Amino acid sequence: MAQYPLTNFRKENHFLICSEKAKIIRHLMIKANNILSPATKFRVKDGIADIFISSANPKRLTDVLQGGSKYSFNKHLVDEHRY
Repeated sequence: MAQYPLTNFRKENHFLICSEKAKIIRHLMIKANNILSPATKFRVKDGIADIFISSANPKRLTDVLQGGSKYSFNKHLVDEHRY
């Protein structure tokens, strides 16, 4: 689960998602100003973006909790590293 201030989407952001079961780390990058209205892609409370992407399903990079926008973060996938 990631929680991030909405103002941080004005700059480039990097996220790592690790699945110990699949032994893979996924690198996501959201370029500066790429998501102009973060409140439409994330659950928001008190100016903080909230998302939960499960590492259990490696092909589904979407918020899996109730209230999520179902926005696909697949286009922000930079690389995958197996270990």
